[in-house]
Amino acid sequence: MLKIGICDDEQIVSEILKRKVEICLREAGVQAEITLFSQGQDLLETGEDLDILFLDIEMPEMDGIEVGKKLRQKGNDCKIIVATSMVERFKEAFYIDAFRFVTKPFEMEEIRAIGGEVELFIKGKKYRKDITLTDLERELSETLFFRISRQYIVNLGEITEQKANMVKVAGETLKVSVRKQKDFEKAYLRYKLRG
Repeated sequence: MLKIGICDDEQIVSEILKRKVEICLREAGVQAEITLFSQGQDLLETGEDLDILFLDIEMPEMDGIEVGKKLRQKGNDCKIIVATSMVERFKEAFYIDAFRFVTKPFEMEEIRAIGGEVELFIKGKKYRKDITLTDLERELSETLFFRISRQYIVNLGEITEQKANMVKVAGETLKVSVRKQKDFEKAYLRYKLRG
């Protein structure tokens, strides 16, 4: 089950976004657990296993960018969707590896576009497919492919370099999440021994 967090200091905004996300999930036939956080500290203490996080930038005490940085330092690689009306702060979201942006007031089309599309890189070309990464992972052979993080599944045969928590595939350097590190190393070793 997908785990989604919404972190915004304005409760009414969180409730509106939650209702819209629930509608989109129902339309897509996706089950999810949605948790609301009213401040960054609550999120940092209990939101470690989220798959997707809608994160407001403008919050008292600790703003969304600071919260995002702390999440990343803890090894959390969830998809962060920056939810804000402060368009001038979008650039800061690159510091937390934001997946996408949605603007307040929230439009249904912006929310629908978030969960169900992946980009595939095949022989140097980019393709888009209307499927979740989790569903794609189920379809792929686990002897040839491995999900190194919440964002990436790699073809083990296309890895040109592997060290510490990084792999190089098709010229791109990708980070292996802390939680996946040991399982990845085992899967990659099995693949190399078979080769």
